[in-house]
Amino acid sequence: MSVVRYAKEAPSIPTICRKGKSAQLLVDGRPFISLGGEIHNSSASDLAYMESAVWDKLVEHHCNAIFAPVYWELLEPEEGQFDFTLVEGLLAGARRRGLRMVILWFGTWKNGFSTYAPAWVKTDPRRFPRMEREPGRSCAALSSFGSETLRADARAFRELMKYLSIHDAVDRTVIMMQVENEPGLRGAPRDRSALADAAFASPIPADLHEGLAARQETGTLRPELAGMHLGEVPGAWAATFGELANEAFMSWQIASFINEVAAEGRSAYPLPCYANSWLVQYPGQEPGEYPSGGPVSRMLDIWQIAGPELFALAPDIYLDAFAGICEDYAGSGNPLLIPEAGNRRRESAAHAIYAIGRHDALGFAPFGIDSMSDPLLARTYQLLADLMPVITAHTGTGRMTAVVQGTPVNSGVGPAPGVNGAEKEVLLLEKYQVEVYYHSAPRSDRPPAAALIIEETPDSLTVLGIGGIDLNFSSREFTPEGSRMNVDYLSIEEGEYRDGVWQPGRRLNGDEYVLRFGDEPAIRRAKLYSYA
Repeated sequence: MSVVRYAKEAPSIPTICRKGKSAQLLVDGRPFISLGGEIHNSSASDLAYMESAVWDKLVEHHCNAIFAPVYWELLEPEEGQFDFTLVEGLLAGARRRGLRMVILWFGTWKNGFSTYAPAWVKTDPRRFPRMEREPGRSCAALSSFGSETLRADARAFRELMKYLSIHDAVDRTVIMMQVENEPGLRGAPRDRSALADAAFASPIPADLHEGLAARQETGTLRPELAGMHLGEVPGAWAATFGELANEAFMSWQIASFINEVAAEGRSAYPLPCYANSWLVQYPGQEPGEYPSGGPVSRMLDIWQIAGPELFALAPDIYLDAFAGICEDYAGSGNPLLIPEAGNRRRESAAHAIYAIGRHDALGFAPFGIDSMSDPLLARTYQLLADLMPVITAHTGTGRMTAVVQGTPVNSGVGPAPGVNGAEKEVLLLEKYQVEVYYHSAPRSDRPPAAALIIEETPDSLTVLGIGGIDLNFSSREFTPEGSRMNVDYLSIEEGEYRDGVWQPGRRLNGDEYVLRFGDEPAIRRAKLYSYA
């Protein structure tokens, strides 16, 4: 394992390390994947409410981490006067239940607005200017050009991190920090204030020009930016980015602002920091209909260049195209983390299985855990926790994969029609081709199916499945005469892991001699062999 950027910090502080082609979060020196739940926006403002309505929900769902907001307006109600009562209570509540915490800093921006800024910021627009959707018409979002806004937000975030460095130095309850929440401008593609207009008419920053040119040369630039025009020297935004100029400009400004906030906080306590994104909701949706300037996938290059203090840019996924969004974000040096996800049809269990198994996700958290009651998620989190030593051992090795129903990702062969019209996907393992059959087509009134497959050896597989799914195997090897080898099972066991050790239950045979999973999540181990 080679250690990257954050590994230079004190080893006892949670840190991001590289393992193979993936990243891992180390907590207390061991790999940690957040099986989390994000609480509702206002829940953490009242510790009594947390006790009566929130904490038990996290325990009920077998979460190992809470994703909880800390609010600038309550942390610093008067300028320079900080109140850590809520933070202290959140830390104590998490520790009593053995939970880790990811803090969501609701500072300058939350969902494209600035509703969590303190009153002394909101009521002083000369000192803390707003964005303008049209010249001279300000809106409810603070401007990224407000130097006093940046200074005040960064100072508050630093004080929060300083508090954690002192009061969380032993327990390390807090493992990551989200800086702001779904930032960007809503209602217009670009800030039209005088300062913004002047910057937009100027050449793009040299750092951005250099970073984009390097990615263009190495072929790692996202295809959406392939049509930009980079000259020998930086050109104006419109000349460089064409129709993407407004969004590119906003992305650079907002990412640079957030990077400065993160840097100031990490100077006091170097916890891993990330930013999250409100996604483009449908093809052709215009910037401003979603927050323009946020880390949507086509702007990831700009965000990564502007935000070296951010280890990840994380999608908040409420859309049906879950697998495709994961694929979009899990690349180009961007570890996959899903800090907020929908659960309207109890899809969280399958989505957690897929994100962790297919893309080595660092964590998953459905939104509104405090108003959920989802036994499927609870049981899935329990099984994932039991399986965690095996999962983390295979992170970055290429010997762990997953499928999820509804949005198949082409794995070299599939998708294709399956038995009785059901869907089929095909996965390629080292020795075997796996045909994945779903028992029924995806429906909006039932949870999707999913399976996580770990190749402990080329012939020994551990599978966690849910939702009505069969796995059939064929060989990828051929006889000297050119015929495909036959495949059969040596054994199939159901069971569970305890402390990383497999505890077998029933040995499956006869008419149960197949890797088949029903609606409830379960773990199976299968041993295969090939013969001519």
